[in-house]
Amino acid sequence: MAKPGARKSRSIRVAGMVLALMLSGTLLSGCLESSEDVSKAEAKASQKAERAQQKAEEKARKEQEKAEKKAEKERKKAEEQQRKEAEVAEAAAEAERVRQEQEAESARVAEEQRQADERAKAEQAAQPRGFADTGSSSGGGDVSYANCTEVKRAGKAPLHQGQPGYSYKLDRDRDGIACEK
Repeated sequence: MAKPGARKSRSIRVAGMVLALMLSGTLLSGCLESSEDVSKAEAKASQKAERAQQKAEEKARKEQEKAEKKAEKERKKAEEQQRKEAEVAEAAAEAERVRQEQEAESARVAEEQRQADERAKAEQAAQPRGFADTGSSSGGGDVSYANCTEVKRAGKAPLHQGQPGYSYKLDRDRDGIACEK
């Protein structure tokens, strides 16, 4: 059997253990409460960080939208400027084309007029003197001669009354035959 003193020491040991367990439970519960507080604090900090991140993302998104709107506005402005410049260039090109066409037409008309003047001068130079009108020397038409010398040069002497070029001024003796001598 066991000694009576040993029993006492055993109960003290059990009581000490119970007391130690109780103290450790209290300490553990305090630690557990602290870890819950830490968890709550971490959760709050996490939520705060999330809100800050959301605000930063929202701010960045708004700035991005603002930058995109500004870029779009500048792009449209640049396109409008290019369109206006293209219209001005097109109008200038059209005006230049019209001016060149007018110059070409003026040059063509001037050349035609010059050629017509040259032809008229050449025809006038080729025409015997004394002819009032241009006409065929072989007959027909209104041919007139200033004097008998021109009739002889034309090879038409003598002229009979009724022939082209006959005139009573050329017929000295009024017998119906002009330039007979």
